Amino acid sequence: MTGGKGFIGTHLVNQLKKDGHKVRVFDRLTGHEERMSSQLRLVVEDDLRDPSDVNLTFDSFKPEVVYHLGAILGTKETFSDPIQTVEVNIIGTLNVLRATLTHKSLFIYTSKPPIWLNPYTITKGCAERFIEMYNSLLGLDAVILRLHNVYGPGQESWPVEKAIPIFIEHALRGEDIPVYGDGEQKPDWIYIDDVVDALVLAMERKPSGATMDVGAGVSTSVNEVVQMILKLTGSKSKIRYVPMRLGEGPEKEVRADISKAAEFLGWKPKVSLEEGLRKTIPYYEKAKT
Repeated sequence: MTGGKGFIGTHLVNQLKKDGHKVRVFDRLTGHEERMSSQLRLVVEDDLRDPSDVNLTFDSFKPEVVYHLGAILGTKETFSDPIQTVEVNIIGTLNVLRATLTHKSLFIYTSKPPIWLNPYTITKGCAERFIEMYNSLLGLDAVILRLHNVYGPGQESWPVEKAIPIFIEHALRGEDIPVYGDGEQKPDWIYIDDVVDALVLAMERKPSGATMDVGAGVSTSVNEVVQMILKLTGSKSKIRYVPMRLGEGPEKEVRADISKAAEFLGWKPKVSLEEGLRKTIPYYEKAKT
């Protein structure tokens, strides 16, 4: 698995290991390396941009399934170095695709809905096209899951800004909560456990060639989410509206079409937004103490 030290990757690794699977994580070194390695007993010292690194890992581990989560993330953040974003998200994906094809593994890719114009979504869309090429013309078994706004315990608010962690942290500190635009944007928020379920089902069902949304199938405005958080935390924080970020468009409503996930995976979300926030807030309360 690439990107196995990130927010989604960590939850997925834990579930796969719980289910009895042997997991090899391919990821970059970070300040959390020692803690993560101790917790998950993993080797994490690799670079997607280096084909020899990728090939060596495949040759030694011989994976049956490859989860490709590794990427440079961010909307406005990726404008600072779009070349690195291209190198990791496109060239890195090609390196993994080539190795996956050689080893005849199942390839599962986490993508994003193509709604904004920024280096992150552009590179994700380009990677999707290469995956489709490898699947339709070269015979690679591949599945693409377009994840909507994933949230849950363990998600950090930095170095890439994430809405729900920022909202909760500010609410717990009693600080003004920054909201981009007018707050009437309506994303589709999906709890991490539901996302992990979909990723595991993709491995089990193997719907090769399928591209599907993974979301709640429900849109909820940013303002509504903030109000839920204020209520659940008992915070007296106020909303502070700020200009929209570079790389995010004017789209007011985004909603996952989960019909394909239901058809190909037998999957549907189980955790409501309010329930998910109730499960999430204690992580930040503990981190605050």
